Amino acid sequence: MALPSRFFLNSNAVAPAEHRHFRPGGITLIADSMSFIASTIISASTVSLQPMTPGWQIDLGSAVDTTLGTLGLSNAELNSIAAAAITIGSTNTASINVSAGITLRWAPRQTLLLGRSR
Repeated sequence: MALPSRFFLNSNAVAPAEHRHFRPGGITLIADSMSFIASTIISASTVSLQPMTPGWQIDLGSAVDTTLGTLGLSNAELNSIAAAAITIGSTNTASINVSAGITLRWAPRQTLLLGRSR
C-alpha cells in the first residue's frame, strides 16, 4: 500500500498517523509536499524535514508547492518550526536550492543533508 505523499498541518486538524513520525529524540516529517498553516511545530530536540521520494530536490524559500520532483518550503513554513535544531533533507535528497531569502528564527542550529555524489 502506497502512503500519501502530502503533509498538511493546521490549527484545526491533525495529519493522518502515517504522516507523523515522532521519535524520542525529535520529530521527523517525511512527505513530498508539506504545508504548515497557522501552526507551530515545537521540539526540544531536532525537527527533520525530508522528501518521501528518493532523488527529489528541496527548494527553500519557495512560494509554490507544485513543482514536480521538488519539496518546496517557504520562509513562513520554516519559521513555524521551533526546535533546538532543524535538519532539512536526507541522504536521498538530490539537491537543495535557495530560491528566496530565508530566516530561521526559532532553530539555532541548521543542517542541510544531500545524497552522495553520482
